[in-house]
Amino acid sequence: MTTNIETREVHLGWSEKGERERNLKVYESFGWKYTQDVHRGRTSYNVLARDMDMPNYRLIKALDDKYFALKAQKKVYTPIYDEPINFLVMFLLLILFVFPLIIYLVFKGSQKARIQEHNANLEKQMEECLKEARALL
Repeated sequence: MTTNIETREVHLGWSEKGERERNLKVYESFGWKYTQDVHRGRTSYNVLARDMDMPNYRLIKALDDKYFALKAQKKVYTPIYDEPINFLVMFLLLILFVFPLIIYLVFKGSQKARIQEHNANLEKQMEECLKEARALL
């Protein structure tokens, strides 16, 4: 009697503590058994196998397919920063963006005041010219 064996290459994960064991338990729930590791370049895969002649294989396979289809639909929130911004980065951002903005606003504010003062002096001189011209008529 020959046995029908189905194999699957998966990446069980190594990043978090216990991640590999948790993922392996999920696969074991669907009848998969760990057999070996396969390395291709820098990537490592885990080879899993299961018997296609086991009882309720079709139902288990359907549940397996449904589970991983649902898992593929999960959304993942990715924060802007993975770790908090440190003081040095905040200080550099402050120097690069906030201080030049403050300097620009102070300059523009004083420039506006100087222009208004200059224009007021010109208006006075223009009024004097008009008064002198009217007096001569």
